[in-house]
Amino acid sequence: FNCTLTPLDVKGPWPPDGSEYGVGNTLTPLGTYEEFYKDGTVAPLHSTYLLLFGYQGYSDINPISVSRSERLFEGPTNIESKTKLLIQDSLFLKVDSNNFVTLPGAPLGWNSTHPAEELIEDVIYYKGDNGGIANENPRDYFDQQLLMNAGYLDGRVTRFTQFETRMSDNSSAQAWITQDLQ
Repeated sequence: FNCTLTPLDVKGPWPPDGSEYGVGNTLTPLGTYEEFYKDGTVAPLHSTYLLLFGYQGYSDINPISVSRSERLFEGPTNIESKTKLLIQDSLFLKVDSNNFVTLPGAPLGWNSTHPAEELIEDVIYYKGDNGGIANENPRDYFDQQLLMNAGYLDGRVTRFTQFETRMSDNSSAQAWITQDLQ
């Protein structure tokens, strides 16, 4: 599940050179992304799309715990779900390096599967340093339209820009999803 516009090289080493487990524990590549995708021996393999089926959301008050009363976004769980948004291109502001495995292509700052004038190509995503500003809005960062795609349970695919997004917070990144949830 990777966008063809992303710089991820599925035939390249996985985990990518420069990946770390915790702080300062460098990981050695074990094969290629494509090999692990085919044989299923390494999990998780990162997807450059936001896969939203069954997404539980996070509390905007306490981002470490899931709270049904304060959830910002809840992904679909079946065809009758209120939310129909199933998958979309990634656009997120990484605000914390507290990940299980830190990949070199997901630094603090803006990360996108699609290129933009403000972003540079990296290992997995196009990235942009925002100077560590938490809660920055993509409308304020990007000068040009950043075109992305969203897919829905009924098979529809639509295009949207950073001007048509809303934030869905979690403990280490602020994902910006399309406002069109239906």
